[in-house]
Amino acid sequence: MPGSIPGRRTIVKLVLILATITVAIYSHMRLSDQLTIVIPCKNEGDIIDLTLTLLNHQSSINNVKVVVADSSTDDTNYFLDRRNLDLFNLQIIKGGLPSVARNLGAELAHTPYILFLDADIFLLDTELLLKCLTEIKTHKLDLLTCKLRSSTGEYNYVFRAFDALQALSKPISPFCVGGFMLIRTSVFNSLGGFDEQATVAEDYLLSKQIKPCKFKILPLHAFTTPRRFKNKGLWYMTKLLVSSFLHMNNKQYFQNDKGYWK
Repeated sequence: MPGSIPGRRTIVKLVLILATITVAIYSHMRLSDQLTIVIPCKNEGDIIDLTLTLLNHQSSINNVKVVVADSSTDDTNYFLDRRNLDLFNLQIIKGGLPSVARNLGAELAHTPYILFLDADIFLLDTELLLKCLTEIKTHKLDLLTCKLRSSTGEYNYVFRAFDALQALSKPISPFCVGGFMLIRTSVFNSLGGFDEQATVAEDYLLSKQIKPCKFKILPLHAFTTPRRFKNKGLWYMTKLLVSSFLHMNNKQYFQNDKGYWK
């Protein structure tokens, strides 16, 4: 049709303009001005060592404050204390249960955004943080996460099932795991942080308070160990996940750890 070529040219021009804007944002964004990373930690040893090594490879990670809230009773300190060549600014503080550790770390954040990262989350995409931060800023979101996959390839069918649950619940109740939770600091503070009386699913209790239109799940991947499924069993983890969703309005349900920390 006669009008189809100009239309295509317009679309191509718009795509090129958007690509140029994205590149410009990437090249001028200093993560250290925008982002604080908080990692709760207990007896993680060489696992958190790998997490931090991969984090050190992230683009523009220079001088980003990384707070590890540690309550270890093993040799984890050995791995943390020897990290003196990282590009980021590592601070180690006393931790506790995940909700307490995350809140303590967040108190040290003076940036517009906080990334709550679990000690066994591996960021293989070196542009992941820049992509996520660009997305949350560009679309004025309050909470953003990505998809998790197993670092060994095991149990990925479970992670894909969780993707489906996240997508189904998003219009009603945002379901975000604390393993990778990028949140606007002002919103986090206005919600009072994580519920420290909750011993499980404190991340979900926080994320479900976010407006669905302000929450996004990016089709990007971070990786984690399958140890939870191996240690607790697939049935236990699946039941905990589903029951947390079904009891979303019962705060007392989350004050019993259901044997998770045994």
